[in-house]
Amino acid sequence: APSQLKALHWQKLQLPAGGAEGTLWSEAHASSPSGMEAAQKEKLSRLFTRAPPKPATPVAGRRARSSLKVVSQKRAHAFEVLLSKLKLSAVQLASAVLRLDSSVLTSEC
Repeated sequence: APSQLKALHWQKLQLPAGGAEGTLWSEAHASSPSGMEAAQKEKLSRLFTRAPPKPATPVAGRRARSSLKVVSQKRAHAFEVLLSKLKLSAVQLASAVLRLDSSVLTSEC
């Protein structure tokens, strides 16, 4: 079976009134009865042949995602309350934490 070629989205060029005379294509057609040497056809085939599709692998025995808890739910809720009291954007808060800025992150928060 012939191999599938990659889809190339090129615009076709209009030949001038004289056709392809004096161009690379006219020389290629003149040098070989089929228009192209076998080596050239092989090279083009290697360059532009579409890769065969990979078979889908069935996912057998996929485990359900387990959730990772870093802190307890109670502590996470307390942290959410604290964050809601701070009038900082996420960027400002992240910057203050990374800089360990005690003027922004005070114990009175």
